[in-house]
Amino acid sequence: MMRRYIEGVGEGFINTTPKWTITRETPTTANVDCDRGLGIAVIPRIMGLAIEKAKETGIGAISLGNKRHAGMIEFTMLAYLNTKSLK
Repeated sequence: MMRRYIEGVGEGFINTTPKWTITRETPTTANVDCDRGLGIAVIPRIMGLAIEKAKETGIGAISLGNKRHAGMIEFTMLAYLNTKSLK
């Protein structure tokens, strides 16, 4: 996997300093352009956005576009649960 990441960075397919943007948003949802970033770089911050929406409205749903390998997305949620940030 690391070889593919290195190739992707070298070819410009993966952005190592992504600046994600919200392209559409409602009080409970958002659509995010991840600027060709790897999931490990963008998902933790985007998960924070989903959690804030859930705290305010009871649900937070985010769709991600223009991202690269997301890996084990649920790991991010498990990390938040372990820090009890949902309370």
